[in-house]
Amino acid sequence: MSQSRPNLCLTAGAGAGKTTRLVETYAALLAGRDGPSPLEPSQIVAITFTDKAAAEMRSRIVQKLGGRSGQAATLAWAPISTIHSFCAQLLREHGVALCLDPDFTVLDQDRYHDLLREAIQDLLRAGLKSQDPRLARVLGHYYLSGRGGLEELLAWLQRGLATMGLAPQEAREATARAHAEALKEGGERLAAMGRLLADLALLVKSGAVNLQAGYGRTISELLSRWPALRADLGRQPAPSETLAELDRLTKGNWYAANKMRQLLRPLAEEMIAAAAVPAAAQLADDLLSLAEDLAASLEQERVRRAALDFDSLLIKARDLLRDHPEVQAQLRQRWRALLVDEYQDVNPVQGELVDLLAGLGAEPQAADRPWLMVVGDRKQSIYAFRGAAVAVFNETMLRFEAGAGAVEALPHNYRSQPALVHFFNRLFAQVFSASQLREQAPESWVEFCTHDSQSPAAELTGAPGERPVQVLDCRHLAAVEMPVAAWRLLEARSLAAWLRQALDGGRYRPGQVAMLFRRLTSVAIYEEALREAGVDFYTVRGRGFYACPEIGDLAAALQALLDPGQELALAAWLRSPLVGLSDESLLALTHPHPPEALRLSMALTGAEPLPDWCGPDQQRRLAEARRMLRDLGGLARRLRPAELITWLLEESDLIPLLLGTSAGSQKTANLRKLIEVARQPGGGLAGGVEAFAAGLARLAAEPPQDPQASLLGEESQVVRLMTVHQAKGLEFPLVVLADLAGGEPGGGGLPPDLGPNGLLAPAPLEPASGLRLQSPLYQRLRQREQAVAEAEAARLFYVACTRAERELLICLNGAKSQGRWSKWVQEMALADEAVRVVDAAGLLAQAAPEPRSAAQAWPERLPPAPGPAQDEARQVLAQCLHRPPVALGRVRESVSGLENFLACPRLYVLTQRLGLDTAALPGLGSSGLARAVELGSLVHGLLETCDLAAGPDGLAPALARLEPQPELAQPALALARGLWNTELPALLASVPAEHLHRELPFRLLLAGEDGGPEFELVGELDLAARLPKGQWLIADYKVTARPDPEAYRQQLGLYALALHQGQEGGSGPLPRVALCFLGSQGGSLAWLEFSAADLAGLEARVRRAADEIAALGGLSDPFVLPAGPDCSAGHCALRWLCSGKEAA
Repeated sequence: MSQSRPNLCLTAGAGAGKTTRLVETYAALLAGRDGPSPLEPSQIVAITFTDKAAAEMRSRIVQKLGGRSGQAATLAWAPISTIHSFCAQLLREHGVALCLDPDFTVLDQDRYHDLLREAIQDLLRAGLKSQDPRLARVLGHYYLSGRGGLEELLAWLQRGLATMGLAPQEAREATARAHAEALKEGGERLAAMGRLLADLALLVKSGAVNLQAGYGRTISELLSRWPALRADLGRQPAPSETLAELDRLTKGNWYAANKMRQLLRPLAEEMIAAAAVPAAAQLADDLLSLAEDLAASLEQERVRRAALDFDSLLIKARDLLRDHPEVQAQLRQRWRALLVDEYQDVNPVQGELVDLLAGLGAEPQAADRPWLMVVGDRKQSIYAFRGAAVAVFNETMLRFEAGAGAVEALPHNYRSQPALVHFFNRLFAQVFSASQLREQAPESWVEFCTHDSQSPAAELTGAPGERPVQVLDCRHLAAVEMPVAAWRLLEARSLAAWLRQALDGGRYRPGQVAMLFRRLTSVAIYEEALREAGVDFYTVRGRGFYACPEIGDLAAALQALLDPGQELALAAWLRSPLVGLSDESLLALTHPHPPEALRLSMALTGAEPLPDWCGPDQQRRLAEARRMLRDLGGLARRLRPAELITWLLEESDLIPLLLGTSAGSQKTANLRKLIEVARQPGGGLAGGVEAFAAGLARLAAEPPQDPQASLLGEESQVVRLMTVHQAKGLEFPLVVLADLAGGEPGGGGLPPDLGPNGLLAPAPLEPASGLRLQSPLYQRLRQREQAVAEAEAARLFYVACTRAERELLICLNGAKSQGRWSKWVQEMALADEAVRVVDAAGLLAQAAPEPRSAAQAWPERLPPAPGPAQDEARQVLAQCLHRPPVALGRVRESVSGLENFLACPRLYVLTQRLGLDTAALPGLGSSGLARAVELGSLVHGLLETCDLAAGPDGLAPALARLEPQPELAQPALALARGLWNTELPALLASVPAEHLHRELPFRLLLAGEDGGPEFELVGELDLAARLPKGQWLIADYKVTARPDPEAYRQQLGLYALALHQGQEGGSGPLPRVALCFLGSQGGSLAWLEFSAADLAGLEARVRRAADEIAALGGLSDPFVLPAGPDCSAGHCALRWLCSGKEAA
């Protein structure tokens, strides 16, 4: 094919018909249009990024050609594939140039993950054994394993470098250069600081500064200390004390000298950051040196196994084309056209591959270059977490516009109605130009230009003046500040009411609706709201088959039946729905004659019955478990895996039990999938029933990325809940964007993402303070990471909105902490002419009080008469919904759980039975609750682990061991120091170490009375000390700015009751009880007095509560219970949950 036709970069927005254009181009190449001669399918390479997309492209090309002689048949062998399949075939043919075994295998992600983990562990074991100094230095800054530990860090580093196509040595050299440049700038900063301070001295001399004021004294101290500070700041590294002093002296309000402070402060911050450079440079060099060893080890293992992973497929294919021009020449003779779909999703290595295949670096007059067409949409590049770099597409567009080819846009949107298309143009012209972070990573941003603006397709119509975008405004549903979780709850209930009306009114069928989320982290709240409103739904969970509880239960059952000596597997099987023994029954089974304890396997093979208090249902379940073990015996090892699983399911009532739950159909489908897998096990599951059981247990413990069983077809009439990434390439008449405040990416304890050329910027640990130091490179890369994340959020928002065909519904709530999407909607969309705002308060007031089913909404979908299985269905429902209650012989509760019950039985069921976090209840938290909880936990950790005898000086070493978040470290230290403002340390000074207990767990057991249950209260005391005269002292820390001792009287009374009962049955002296309040103004101690009568009355209340909790049985509906005794409708934290009609 002649290169007279320029290479083409085709930009195609949402719904623009890019696949149709690709197919037409392929057909035109076959027919010889726009070229000197027709091409054969074998001469055209078409690359996309998923097997599904490749299969669809091949199918549509075949349809386009119809029955054209010869070509349709040869298309089955044409090079239309994913880029990984293409590279694999390329390396099998030409890999001998790289000394590759042509029969290499390709490791899937899970097998490569295992290989990488083993290689890292081998590297670290060898380093520890040889006392590698690099490893010793690195372990001074990171734990060996765990979240944010060295194992995770090396894996992250290896994946990041592979995605960029860089060797660790290249990144190491680039990082060293960057740190060296940062060190050179230190002298310039010192000189600039000196000049500014000279000007400041002149300002002081002029009399403009009041030296008697506080700010004046600070300025005077800074000027007098500068010679010594300058000398220390010239050292590498500068002493931490000097940096702290410089930080202190350049903060605050300088009033008349504020302009000077505004010049000095940035310089001081830069100097403080620069002091971290030597330690950061050494740490980065050590990490990248270890990464070099890891890369060499991985390569040796690939050669030994004759295997390649996905990243090495790409890298070796690139190296082959780059380093072997003779291979390039052969390929150019074979392939005359190259079509690349979804080009916005390529990573740097894939971009290099395309350039090399197309000969973009060759001379313009080279006639043997294949023709190239890349197709994509920069606005839909949403896979940065996989390494996709929109910068590759941006650069290609610039090169083609500069003469390397041509750029063409597909201008029409064939998906969305006209009013929506115009709304998208207006909205995203603003979104893509709104960032203040663009300068930190300009290559990651989309410049919204004429290529990106779309016009509606001629065949799409819409009513004049139609407003197809609705914003469900929940911001005024509460007049008080609430945590995000509580706002989600209100938003979910409002959204469910809106959908209920839309479905009942016939505007949409459920199958036409998709609810999109950035992440499914909080989807359970929305599922419950839809369930209550009677809206049929299905949550698309693309991963996690082996992580499903029902699969884990069967894995444990197989292990237990094959080897009852595996105590954990045996306990898991007995507790699972396959058997259904309670924790209390397992405890009673292993302790038939307390304090004697038996192994669970011995207790199960015996004949000892459960105590009567466990109830007849638990007795029956134990008998069934014993029968299954007895009947199966040695037979289990002779069965095939599928037979054993089928036998287990037939012998239990698991399937009817699952079908009675909200996700029962999906769980049952997963069990069917497992049976199919067991019929033809492969990989780690092959090798007989024992190998299958062991392999299944491994997969359940560390689940691979395997999808759950397919349950619904495209025509199923359910509302679909999915992530935006799952919705890519799909379209729906109605799209709902929910939980806009959620899904923002968070930190994970790792350094910022690698910078250009593989720049690595770790944050070394400062030994004295225990804080992580942030070098200038760290700060720059962290800002770049934030800019990249914001650019990705804008593109993800575009993809989410443009899935809509007829209507877009966006949910807004009043959470104080809002995500970027919420900000853009409020600032750029609310006033748009296409938007109609819906008040959520009115929806909740109109919501039907009783949930409705899909059958009620669409009676025509019901069969005319009951089917033949109605009797069986009634039996299944009776078994699932009306199981005999379990009589509780013992109630075990925590102090907080008991307090919840005493306050309000509804609150108890919601928190202790249904798992609702109290942070989700307005009135019990605030928007800063998460940070307050973290700060409080850190203060408790400091006071638990510090050396009290060392006084406040013992806090810093404890802080270093805890490795807190940097922003919490100093506030926690300040709060913990407040303890020494009280008399508590003096009281403890005379207490021997063996009589001083911190974070002391306790257990109070009250025997049942008059046939009532036993009650076991468990908790933990912040501090308990036995004073010299035998009296106990209890102290509880409260991190709060508003000391209110009476608010904690019940909690501390329970502590006193537990400790007093533990002293010779309550005959000892009453304990002293103190509350230690720690706030920004220091610490204070409040003493609470409890008499013997007080404790006796509290014990009576506890016993009554135990009887009432036992009477709840399996109750899971909190609203059949009465409200708490002190309930006030105006101030109750549960008012949003107790009544769907209260919305303000």
